Amino acid sequence: MAAKNLKLEIQQSINHFESNNLFESAISFFKTLGYNTERTASFNKPSFTTFNETFITQDSKFNESKAIVTEWKYVNLLFQLSSEEMKQHEALFKPSVERNDPASYIFFVVELEKNSYSRNQLAQIAREINKPFPMHVFVLFKYGNQITLSLIDRRANKKIIEKDVIEKVTHVYNVDIRKPHAAHVQIFFSLSIDAIKAEAPKRRIESFRDLQN
Repeated sequence: MAAKNLKLEIQQSINHFESNNLFESAISFFKTLGYNTERTASFNKPSFTTFNETFITQDSKFNESKAIVTEWKYVNLLFQLSSEEMKQHEALFKPSVERNDPASYIFFVVELEKNSYSRNQLAQIAREINKPFPMHVFVLFKYGNQITLSLIDRRANKKIIEKDVIEKVTHVYNVDIRKPHAAHVQIFFSLSIDAIKAEAPKRRIESFRDLQN
């Protein structure tokens, strides 16, 4: 797809977040970026209670205060992206088998009550959501008339092999869903499969770690 047309589709998919169906809007957004969203597992009741009962254990060390769970209006599991879903892009990368190389991503969408949140607040929530999981979890936040995509980086713990260290959180921050800035559209375009494929001849993209970078 021509870059100009894809950027227009990305802008339109951002506009769709004004609709009431957050799950469908989020899935449509990631489909526009070219990600295979077929492995979905939407909650019957998209709430923190469901998230808590499904994923959080005592070992998770999940901190409800840091996660600001009292302000979660909605939370839903969107889809999982693994080597199975990336088979259609075999020319782009090969499946990962290294522990230090992510082998799967999970995507969540969370709607928050207030109209604005700081980068630090969203990073805190993203970190807490990642704690119960052994793989990278990316979070798409909606609050007021804005969305933020929070991308996490994590590495294997050097002392405890079963544990990961959650490191940097990077945001595509405060995207206006009514009139997204051209710079935000460009950033999302750069995260699309089409743009990543275009980069492949210049930068080797053969694994989830390369994709993460």
